[in-house]
Amino acid sequence: MRFRATAKSSERSNAAGAVELECTEQGLLLGYRGVFALNDGYVPGALATRDVDVPWSSVWETTVEGSEVFLEVDVSLTPLNRLSLSDFTSGYVELPPEESRKRRLVVRVASAGLAFTAALAAFAGARGAGASGSLALALSASVLTALGVVAVGFWADRFVATPVPKLSGNVAREVFLAELMRFRPAVTRAAPPPAPPPGSRARAGRTG
Repeated sequence: MRFRATAKSSERSNAAGAVELECTEQGLLLGYRGVFALNDGYVPGALATRDVDVPWSSVWETTVEGSEVFLEVDVSLTPLNRLSLSDFTSGYVELPPEESRKRRLVVRVASAGLAFTAALAAFAGARGAGASGSLALALSASVLTALGVVAVGFWADRFVATPVPKLSGNVAREVFLAELMRFRPAVTRAAPPPAPPPGSRARAGRTG
């Protein structure tokens, strides 16, 4: 199963951006989807979009740190080798063809109705404003308005059938870790930071 996650800037990481991960028998498939290097002072470097096959022997560290997963691989394979991963998603549900057609029909009908209404409003507005008394100018305004609305409708039509993630958040992260531990059992979980002692916040407020 392929997973997507977001590499975030942190004290330990040296890269940030969108990442794809997949556990295979041969190793970890690490896909950079617009990842940039973090230099000193967190100055972004060049964007990287490529796939790296990381043998399991080259996966140096996998540590769960709260809601994030810290991953470090052999730097000889990629200089973007230390990632603090969060916001996991996995798998996508394809809409049934009938449901996809229904959604697109709704968008198209709504776009046509809105385009007609907007064209009438533009025509009336142009005529009411005088428009130098030109009927042609008013018609041009209505046609351009209608075309603009139709263009937005076509743009929206592309996304109504976009598949949605099967898994997300903590569930996707834990499923990824379960697959990871099939090939690399040494996944550690960092201890959560100690809770502040009772009343420490109140005392801090009084001293401030």
